[in-house]
Amino acid sequence: MNKQTHSIRYALPALLLAGAFLLPMQARTTHSFMNEPPEETEDEVIMVLPNPVPVQEDPSDTIFRVAEKMPEFPGGSAAMFTYIRQSIQYPKEAEGQEGRVILQFVIDTLGQMHDVRVVRSQHPALDAEAVRVVQSMPAWIAGEHNGRKVPVRYTLPVAFEATYGFDEVEVKPEFPGGQAALFQFLSKNIRYPVEAAERGVQGRVVVGFTITDQGYIEDVLIVKSVSLSLDLEAARLVRSMPAWTPGQMNGQPVHVKSVIPVNFNVQ
Repeated sequence: MNKQTHSIRYALPALLLAGAFLLPMQARTTHSFMNEPPEETEDEVIMVLPNPVPVQEDPSDTIFRVAEKMPEFPGGSAAMFTYIRQSIQYPKEAEGQEGRVILQFVIDTLGQMHDVRVVRSQHPALDAEAVRVVQSMPAWIAGEHNGRKVPVRYTLPVAFEATYGFDEVEVKPEFPGGQAALFQFLSKNIRYPVEAAERGVQGRVVVGFTITDQGYIEDVLIVKSVSLSLDLEAARLVRSMPAWTPGQMNGQPVHVKSVIPVNFNVQ
């Protein structure tokens, strides 16, 4: 047996040499497959392949749909929906169209937004505006799972509800008790800033706001300014108002924009 083996090995030296250089891994694999242990000789080189290293999946590559701590807009959900309402520019080509556009996007481990897509459409113009508003958001607080930051796919509805001017609605919104009660509320609850009073700063701050279809006050902004301290007090005063009776169009409550003057007079 040994004699025959050696005769075969040395009868074809050129062929074996070529195989050693061209197919070293295949030659080694063939021995293993035949379950015949190779003989150790001085002129034979045996290649030993290293054990394969198992590939482990990087958890950071996994996009979570639910995490122990979900991503958060700076300031929380209330701040997020306020940002959306104040940022939306109602497309003219979508006048009369209302509803919710549902978006999905990924918040990565740095709080950055990626892969924004529409998963439920309302109108092409509303879809495009919803995507624009969401993409304009500042960085979020990243989600976490098992103590580490992870990318999370987030679903967000963007509501488009027509907002009317005060004089456009069939039934105007009303402060509880009427206009006289409104001005009584303002004069009773105003807090004249001390530093402004000491310096004799006075005037009329005009405040804009929206009365929602549920009567709540939202989207407060300064339309006409006097000074920073008076502006802040006027905005605080308007935000503190109780719920109004909402305005109506076609028998349905609607959002209505309004303005109100807040007077500051030094006595």
